[in-house]
Amino acid sequence: MSTPRSPIAIVGMSCRFPKADSVDAFWQLLREGTDAISEVPAERWSLEDFYSADGQTPGKMSTRWGGFVDGIDRFDAGFFGIAPREAMHMSPQQRLLLEVAWESLEDASLPPLGLAGKPVGVFVGVASFDYYERFLEQPNLINGYTLTGNAYSVAANRLSYVLDLRGPSVVVDTACSSSLVSVHLACQSLQLGESDLALAGGTHAMLAPWVTVAASKGEFMAPDGRCKTFDARANGYVRGEGTGLVVLKRLEDALRDGDRIRAVIRGSAVNQDGLSNGLTAPNPQAQVAVLKQAYRGAGVEPKDVGYVEAHGTGTRLGDPMELNALGSVLAPGRSAQEPCWVGAVKTNIGHLEAAAGIAGLIKTVLVVEHGEVPPNLHFETPNPLIPFAQLPLAVPRALTEWKPGRPRIAGVSSFGFGGTNAHVVVAEAPARAPAAPAGTLSERTVHLLCLSSRSEGGLRALASRQAERLAGLREEGSALADVAFSAGIGRSPLPERLAVVARTPSEAAGALSAFSEGKAHPAALHLKRKGKRKPRLAFLFTGQGAQYVGMARALHQTQPVFRDVIERCDQLLAPLLGRSLLEVLYAPAASNDTLRMTALAQPALFSLQVALAEMLRSFGVVPSAVLGHSIGEFAAAHVAGVLSLEDALRLIAERGRLMQALDAPGAMAAVFAEARQVLPQLVGRAEGARIAAYNSASNTVISGPVEAVAAAVESLRAQGLRCQPLSVSHAFHSRLMEPAMPAFGPLAAGIPMARPKVPWVSTLLARSMVGDEARDPGYWVRHALEPVRFMEGLGALHKEKIDAYIELGPRPVLTALARDILGEGVPCLPLVREGDEEGRTLFESLGQLFTLGAELDWRGIDQGRARQRVAVAQQPFQRERYWLFEHPASAPSARTASAAHPMLARAERSEGPDGTVRFRVPLGGDLFPYLGDHRIFGAEVLPATGYIEIAQAAVNAWLGEREWVLEDLEFRRPFFMSKETRTLDIHLRREGSGGAQFSFENSQDASMGDSRVYVFGRARPAS
Repeated sequence: MSTPRSPIAIVGMSCRFPKADSVDAFWQLLREGTDAISEVPAERWSLEDFYSADGQTPGKMSTRWGGFVDGIDRFDAGFFGIAPREAMHMSPQQRLLLEVAWESLEDASLPPLGLAGKPVGVFVGVASFDYYERFLEQPNLINGYTLTGNAYSVAANRLSYVLDLRGPSVVVDTACSSSLVSVHLACQSLQLGESDLALAGGTHAMLAPWVTVAASKGEFMAPDGRCKTFDARANGYVRGEGTGLVVLKRLEDALRDGDRIRAVIRGSAVNQDGLSNGLTAPNPQAQVAVLKQAYRGAGVEPKDVGYVEAHGTGTRLGDPMELNALGSVLAPGRSAQEPCWVGAVKTNIGHLEAAAGIAGLIKTVLVVEHGEVPPNLHFETPNPLIPFAQLPLAVPRALTEWKPGRPRIAGVSSFGFGGTNAHVVVAEAPARAPAAPAGTLSERTVHLLCLSSRSEGGLRALASRQAERLAGLREEGSALADVAFSAGIGRSPLPERLAVVARTPSEAAGALSAFSEGKAHPAALHLKRKGKRKPRLAFLFTGQGAQYVGMARALHQTQPVFRDVIERCDQLLAPLLGRSLLEVLYAPAASNDTLRMTALAQPALFSLQVALAEMLRSFGVVPSAVLGHSIGEFAAAHVAGVLSLEDALRLIAERGRLMQALDAPGAMAAVFAEARQVLPQLVGRAEGARIAAYNSASNTVISGPVEAVAAAVESLRAQGLRCQPLSVSHAFHSRLMEPAMPAFGPLAAGIPMARPKVPWVSTLLARSMVGDEARDPGYWVRHALEPVRFMEGLGALHKEKIDAYIELGPRPVLTALARDILGEGVPCLPLVREGDEEGRTLFESLGQLFTLGAELDWRGIDQGRARQRVAVAQQPFQRERYWLFEHPASAPSARTASAAHPMLARAERSEGPDGTVRFRVPLGGDLFPYLGDHRIFGAEVLPATGYIEIAQAAVNAWLGEREWVLEDLEFRRPFFMSKETRTLDIHLRREGSGGAQFSFENSQDASMGDSRVYVFGRARPAS
C-alpha cells in the first residue's frame, strides 16, 4: 500500500522543441495553437529516395512529415570546453542536453558551475542513435570520439562530467515513456536522500530515416503527418524531435532556499503492461493501475484533477483505451459540471518518443502555472469509440481558462510501446510568502546588475536579451533590484563580464542596449577577466584629514552590516569619548568643526573604515593584503587580525585624546613635489618643519610648528613649488607629538596583539610586517612620531602581485595617490565620495571588481532585504556548425562501395590532358572548424596532418584504396585558413612503380609559378 511521499518542487526547466527554442516560445506556441509540423528537411534525408504513398514499399516510408528542431547541426562547443573535432562526432542529443541543462539551471537561479562536487543527479531518457547510424554510411569517419559521442550512457554521464555532478547519472530507455520514467526515478532519488538536486528529462533527434521506415511498415505513421488525437480521423502519429529537462528539488528545501517554484510533483508511478494482446498493444488495466497508484501516492483524490496531459498518440484504438481508463479513475465523486480537461502536445509538435513525456510535463507545468489550457489541435469530430457523453472528460478546442476556486492539480501520462507506463501528478506551486519588511533600512536607489559570458559576442547578445526583458518592467527600483539579485545568485560568472549601475529598469536597459550595439555608456563597465585565479585585492585605509560630517551616510541608511559595525563602535566608544559617535557623524546639528577635533576624528575614521571592511567581507570581498596611511594603520592592523575591535578602539580613542590635549598644535602642509625637492628647504632647522609623509613623486607632506611650516611653505613657493596648508588640528608625525607618548606608550604595552592573519604592509617600515614585529607596542609610539612612507609601502605592496586596490575611507585620497604612483592602468577603487547620497560609488567599484574576476556574494549584498527570484535572460549560445556528414542520409544503393573522405566530399575533381588529376578542396568557413584549433602566432594555419589526410584520400580516390607511404614531403609555405571558404588544389601525377607525386597549390593565382606550391610530396604503395 503506497503512502504519500514528500513532494518535489520543479524549480527550473528548459526545452528545445520544434518551432520553440525556449520555454517561453513553447508556451506561446501552445497558447496560439501552432502546428509545428513540417516536411522532412532536405538536409535530413531525401523524400524522393525514401517516400512512397504505399507504406509497404520496401525501404520507403509512408509520411513526408515530422516535427524538427531548427539548427540541430549547430552547437556552442567552446562554451563547454569541447574541442571542435570531438563536437563533430557527438550526437546532437548530447549537445542539446548540455545546452538545455545549462538553461534549465539558470532558469532555477542555480549557477551551473556552483554545483561542482555536489550530490546532483542526472536522469535522462534516450532511445535513438540516428547520428551513429550515419557513421555506418561512412565507417572511415569513425574514431574514438564516435564511441563516447553516441553511447546512450554518456548522454547523462557527460552532463555529470562537464558540471562535476556527483549524484546518480542514469540513462533510461523505455521507449516513448523514457523521459517521464526518468522524472519518476529522479523524484525517488531525492526522496531517498541520495540526491539533493536532480536534472531529469529526455532527448530525441531524427537524423536518419530508418525508424520512420520501420514505423511505416507497422502502420503507426499518419500519412498526413498529423496527430489527430481523440478525433474520428485518428490514423497514427507523426514523429518529432526535441530535448527537455526539469530541475527538481525537495519541496521543503526549495521553500527554505527561497526558490522560484514553478510547480510541485505530488507523486508519480511506473508499471508495466505485462502480457497484453501484443508486445506493442496497450493494456487498459495496467493504465488504470498506474493512475490509481500515482494519485494514491500523491495523496490526491482523482476527482480533484483538473487537467491531464494524455499520452495521446492519435491512433484509432489507442486513444479510446487511454481515455476509457482515465475516465474510470477520474469519475468517482466528480460533478458532471466539472469535467477534467484532457489534451496532447503531440498535436502541436509530434511524438517526441524518448522526449515525449518531458514535453508533456513541461506543457502541464505551464498550464498549471498560467491557469490556461491550450487548444488540442486537429480535434474536429470526436472519435466514436470514445464515449465522451459518459466520461468526465473534455477536449479544449480553444485556449480555455482553468476555472478558479480550487488548487490546480494535473496529471501527465506517458506509455512506452514496449509496455512501460508512467504517470506524474503535478500541482500548482504554493503561494509565495509576502516579502518581509526591511526594518529601518532605507531601500537603495542604485543597483548593480552583472552579466557574463564565455565570449564578447555572447555577452553582447546576453545584454540585448536582458535589455528586452527590462523594457517591460515597472520603473520602481525594486523591480530592478530583483532582477539584479536573481542575475547575481543564479548565474555562473564567466570570463567576459559586464557591470551596470542604474536606478531604474529603463536606465539599465539603455546601458545594456548601448553595450550590445558596441557603444559606450557611462553606466556600463565591460572587461574580460584575465587568468583563472581570483584577483588579489589590497585594502588601503585613509589617514586623518579626509573626514567630514555625514560621511558614508547612504551606507549607514542602506547597508545593514555597515550600520551594525558603526553602531557597535558607537556603543564601545561612548564611555571613552563621553558622547555619541553617531551624533557626531549623522545628527542634523553635527558640525565639521567638531569632527576636526583629533579626539573625535581618529575614532570616527577608524569606525568608518572597519565598518567598510566588514561590509565588503559580507559581500565576498576580502583582502589579500592591507596597508594604512597614518591613522589608517590602526584599521589595517585590526583587519589583519593584530588588534581586536575593543582594544583598537581603546587605543585609538586614548591616542586621539592625548594628542588633542597637547598645548602646541602645530601645522601641516602638502607640497606637490618630490621629497628630494622639499628636503633642501628643511635642512638645518632644528626646530623647523619635517617631512611627515612621503606620499608620491608629486606629493610630500611637511609638519611642525606653525611658524616653521609657514616659513617652509614660503621658501618652497619661492622655488616655484605649489603648496597647500592642510586643515588639521596638530602637527602629526612630528616631534610635537612626543609629549603624548609617555602616557600612550604604556597603554599600547598593555594591549594584547597578535601576528597578522592577513599580510600587513607597514607605511612606517615601508615593507611587510614579519615575525612578531606587529606585536611590538613600541611600533605605535614610533608610528606617531615618524613619517609615513606611503609611496615605498605601496611599492612593496605592489610586489605582492596585487590586482586591484580598494580605498576604505571617506574620500578617494589614496586612490589618487596610488594612481599617481602605479599608473592609470592599475585599478584603484574608492568606496565613498563626499556628496554621493545614493552610495553609487560603492556599487561602481563593486562592478569593477566583478569585471576583474571577483566573486561577489549577492546574498550579502542584499542582506536584510526581501528579494524575489525572478526570470532573467538566459545565456545565448554562440553556435557554430559541427556536422561530419556533408550529404543527407542515403539508401544503401545510393552509396559508393567506399565513401569519400570528408575532406574530399565537396571537392571538385578534374583531369588534365597529360593524365594528371586535380582535386579542388574547399576549406574554412563552416567546414571542418576543428582545423581552426591549429594556430601559429594567433593565425589559423592548415596543419601538416591536414595535408597528409587530403593527400592520402586523394591518392586512394584516384589510384584505389590501399596502404600508401607518403614521403619526400616538403612544406614550403603555410595555407592560412579563413572565416570565408577558400579552396586548395592538390595535383597528382603518376610515377613509376604505381605511385604518384602530388603538390598542394594556390587555386586562386596561377601567375605565382613555383611560389604557389604549399606542399610537395610523393606516394608509393606500401611494401
